[in-house]
Amino acid sequence: MLVTSLLIVAAVLAGWLANRLIRGRTEDDDVPSRKDMTSPIETLAVLVLAFVLVAAAESFSEADEAATAEAGVVDHMFETADYAPEPVRQRLQAGTVCYARAVGELEWPAMADGRNSPAPSVWTTGFRESFKAWTRATPFSKCSCRRTRKGR
Repeated sequence: MLVTSLLIVAAVLAGWLANRLIRGRTEDDDVPSRKDMTSPIETLAVLVLAFVLVAAAESFSEADEAATAEAGVVDHMFETADYAPEPVRQRLQAGTVCYARAVGELEWPAMADGRNSPAPSVWTTGFRESFKAWTRATPFSKCSCRRTRKGR
């Protein structure tokens, strides 16, 4: 913020000095008018405001894309849990809901302060561990899948 303020002051002074050198001084022009002083400031204010608006729009767009991606992850995790048998499925889907809450209530506020929260990774680790435990308990070769014949 300090650098921006210094740049604004430097730009105003440079504009005023350039205006004095280019136009030169005449008898009636001994004292700069109010317009001579405020015109460069108004122009600079408009440019700074435009810069701030563009930066805010880009930040909003990036946040929107990140939130959409996070929602896609949560949706994918919840739907993936449908492939597990009933007791595991409920645990996975409940863990997915807890993950989403941890992201919204712990991770995003921490990110606003420039930190990360370890809470969401606890739930994703639990999600992976549940799948690993389930696949170890029921190997694919022993599952009750039926092959379909061409005639059916």
